[in-house]
Amino acid sequence: MYWLLLACLLFTFNDFLWKKYLANVLSYRLAFIRAIYTSTIMAFLYFFMDGNFFIESQSSDFYILIISCLLGSLGLFALITYLQKGLLYNLGFYNLAGVLLMSIYTYLFEREKMQSHTFIFGMICIVIGYIVFIYSQKQQVTQTNKKLKNHLLLWVMTIAFTLSIITQSISVHQFSFITVTFTQELSVAILAGLICLFIKKQVIENSIPFFSWKPIVMALVISAAVITNVVGLKQTSPIAVSIIGLLTPIFILLTSVFFLNEKIQPKQYVSFLLMLLGCYLLLM
Repeated sequence: MYWLLLACLLFTFNDFLWKKYLANVLSYRLAFIRAIYTSTIMAFLYFFMDGNFFIESQSSDFYILIISCLLGSLGLFALITYLQKGLLYNLGFYNLAGVLLMSIYTYLFEREKMQSHTFIFGMICIVIGYIVFIYSQKQQVTQTNKKLKNHLLLWVMTIAFTLSIITQSISVHQFSFITVTFTQELSVAILAGLICLFIKKQVIENSIPFFSWKPIVMALVISAAVITNVVGLKQTSPIAVSIIGLLTPIFILLTSVFFLNEKIQPKQYVSFLLMLLGCYLLLM
């Protein structure tokens, strides 16, 4: 569980970098450049970690990992497309929808992992805390929120990420974590590159060049996040990944408080304490 918490912190920093750079560059171009760097980092790590991509890729079960990577890429691209015009507020409800879908899967197929009373109570505390957080962040509803296209993108993102975690939970027990992460990042690089080739869109001025320190920093952060998340998934379960993922907006809020001097509302303190209690119970 500690690995998942560390992954959540790293993903929070990654989201901060995405938000900082997304408005200045074509999002798919940034995803492509970042994935090239992360794939290179994963390939380099093969010299220091156990695993052999060429041998493992010949396994009869390698298709499961490919499916997981394709689903993860689909979820990422749906999220990127939504963030170009959609509001962050809506993401909270769909994160909860993802937890609901994962809970249904766990109840039907991995019920033994939910037998612990402390785990169940911890999960309830985190979900309640997250609901309190969502309503404390409530913004005025605009026409952007009402567009069917935006909600369709969010449903695609939610379902794709949920199925990706489920299939990846199978792959992490059959392949080395470095092969899992390398395949995942290579898939993003290939698909994002194809999208950049086929989508005709005017390049935004001041676009980040391929050789730039910004995508390199993002690649280092996301590489560490992906590795720790895969290791955490191997040691826990898909439902734990979904639940811990709800902490990301809380970490983003705390980052804004410490670095941007934003204020925290009383309800947000309550949500933070509830989710902190939930994490403690999950770690027991």
